[in-house]
Amino acid sequence: MSAAKKTAAGAGLVLLALCLNNAAPSYLQYQISPIAVQVMESYNIGMEQFSSLFTSPMIPAILFSLAAGLLFDKLGPVKVMRIGVLIAAIGGFIRLYTGGGYMTLFVGTLMTGFSAAFINAGQAKIVAGFYPPTQMQSKIGLINASSTAAMIISMATTAYFTSVSTAFMVAAVFMAIAAISWFLFGKNPETAKGYTESAQKSFGELFRASARSRQVWLMAFSLFCVLAGQVIMSSWAPTALQSIGMAAETAGYMGSLYTAGNFISCFLGPALVKKLGSIRKVVLIFGIIAVAGLIISWRVSNPILCGILMVLTGIAIGGNIPLAMGDIINFKGIGSEYVGTASGLVATIQLLGAVVLPSYVLIPIAGGNFNTLFILAAVCMVISAVLGCLAHSN
Repeated sequence: MSAAKKTAAGAGLVLLALCLNNAAPSYLQYQISPIAVQVMESYNIGMEQFSSLFTSPMIPAILFSLAAGLLFDKLGPVKVMRIGVLIAAIGGFIRLYTGGGYMTLFVGTLMTGFSAAFINAGQAKIVAGFYPPTQMQSKIGLINASSTAAMIISMATTAYFTSVSTAFMVAAVFMAIAAISWFLFGKNPETAKGYTESAQKSFGELFRASARSRQVWLMAFSLFCVLAGQVIMSSWAPTALQSIGMAAETAGYMGSLYTAGNFISCFLGPALVKKLGSIRKVVLIFGIIAVAGLIISWRVSNPILCGILMVLTGIAIGGNIPLAMGDIINFKGIGSEYVGTASGLVATIQLLGAVVLPSYVLIPIAGGNFNTLFILAAVCMVISAVLGCLAHSN
């Protein structure tokens, strides 16, 4: 095998390992949704505890994305990712052997979020070491798509397992296989000037370089607003559709079509950027569609038309994330030297948007009025599009 083919094969295996380690925690997290009743009965927990359990894998991303990004810039991907995937795999088995205790279940489930959190913070750094800039968005889109695909598969198949413990065992094995794949295939790029330069910087220097970037902050708050729209659509659209008379089963199906739109966007967004030659144009198009979708889609009772609108809205909202994370390396003063830290900072603020805006701002203001809630989410998408256009490099 020629040197070029070996390099390409090595890069492909690194990408495969990233996809597996991004997919596994999503599979594990979303498998408890179809068997929610069985989980609550098995562990004798209420809806509030179940909600905390479901969202617990997001906690590592909120708390440790910035630290992970700093470590990626300082130490390179191999060592840092090994820490993340190992913690996540251990968490999968802790969740399996809980002895019926909720707190152990919660801690184990929380731990599984470390691999996805580290990938979100370091994917741009890793991909940039193995692929040319023109492929950044498409490769990061593929990594994001792996998570969405795992979520869809998990939601569709978990109800067929014979017991909660069987479902948890399958998820734990998946987590272990994913972790092993990184230990086998994960590696640092052979030649990458940015890795050498960033390794010589102190943590303070790495952080200050990212914190001084206007583009980093604009992108962070752009995604902060995107996550608000994402959470409102994925969490409340089926309920809103039921409020206008749609059957619960059909409304649930509409929600899955929104998720399918998120999956499509991981590939369509980078393709549109390549076609139009401008990320800003794509962000503007996505923004217009997202605003219209948030305002209109949940009001449409016709299943066919509603389904089309749900897919389009899912594409428009979900497509922003891989475009953003793939462009950070191009920001002035960032490059491959500081992209890990910058991505970690963006990821931290991005995920805070999923927690803070819907629960503590939008829903309280809406006061149970779906019309107000979705209009507020649309306003968030307007703000996101404006900030995104200002932040992107072209």
